[in-house]
Amino acid sequence: MAKTMPQATFLEDVFKYWMEYIFKALLTKNAFWSVISKPSSST
Repeated sequence: MAKTMPQATFLEDVFKYWMEYIFKALLTKNAFWSVISKPSSST
């Protein structure tokens, strides 16, 4: 399958990689900001 359409599978892999990367980045960013804003909001 990958041999017949290498370009499509390559783009698919890149797309999946970036979606996962962005998803993780958003999760860590949200966790980071919740940790940062928690002390400032409590004080």
